[in-house]
Amino acid sequence: MHTYDANGNPDRVRMVPEERHRRITALKNFPDQFLQREGVNGIGIKPLSDDPTDLAHEVFVEEESEVRIPQVRRAAAEHVSDIPIEVTTEDTETFDDCSTRNNEYQYLQGGLKVNGDSSTSAGGTLTLPCYNSNGDEVLVGSGHVMEGASKMYQPAGSTRSVGNFYKWSQKETGEDIAAYTLESDDSQFDRTIIDVPNATGTWDFYGLADEIYNNGPVDCTVSGASSCTASNKAVETRRGGVRVYHQVNMDSRNASGGDSGGPWMDDDGNLVAVHSGYVEQVDGDNYDAGSAGQQALSAVDAQLRS
Repeated sequence: MHTYDANGNPDRVRMVPEERHRRITALKNFPDQFLQREGVNGIGIKPLSDDPTDLAHEVFVEEESEVRIPQVRRAAAEHVSDIPIEVTTEDTETFDDCSTRNNEYQYLQGGLKVNGDSSTSAGGTLTLPCYNSNGDEVLVGSGHVMEGASKMYQPAGSTRSVGNFYKWSQKETGEDIAAYTLESDDSQFDRTIIDVPNATGTWDFYGLADEIYNNGPVDCTVSGASSCTASNKAVETRRGGVRVYHQVNMDSRNASGGDSGGPWMDDDGNLVAVHSGYVEQVDGDNYDAGSAGQQALSAVDAQLRS
């Protein structure tokens, strides 16, 4: 399964060799206890040759942590059968940066600036208006920006409350996503996204992993409250990443502070990921990261259509 349509139904399916499917979906076998080990920064898929079934599980560990690579390799091997384990060290640091830029908007669209505190104009980006499983209209945004606030405000720093708290999937254990039920006062619900293709579907984490390693990076553009738009390429997926649980890594850092919550859309209108921030590496090779589209929305009981 690669993508889901706006109703949450399977949309794009690709037939792959059974062994390739087994190795990709075997990422689900790793328990949270393994992913939460000190110094482990997530696990992904690594191609070893041109053979589409020749995939390894790649475990990322902090270079300066107390993790011993042989121990990690043995622990990882306990959760999979006959799949090679690669261990890669990296020196990373996560960073959140939300600017104070704000704009006045009449309609509630993806890409607008929102926050959960009427006393400050600092905030993040509205991912897009959606629906929950009850058919109610919900507004989806950044979890670490909203921080469980009881209200969502737009414009950020105003007293115009547009949503009431519904669900929160926290960054430390989930997808860094929050959802708010739409208030029925003067808010206007518009399911478009500013300056990027409107959402017609969502990428699944495992389907995206297969797409990247079969056909190469996926081009996408974020609509953010600070950057307006920024282009990038989805180049890697990691379950249990340093920022979110179903993490999509981009090629470079192109988004800006205040874009957290912004939707990364491909050219066909599929939600690739929801922007969480960026990963800062000591060598300066920083990159944007976010939660895979389908997993991000599902984490807060949201879907594109009722």
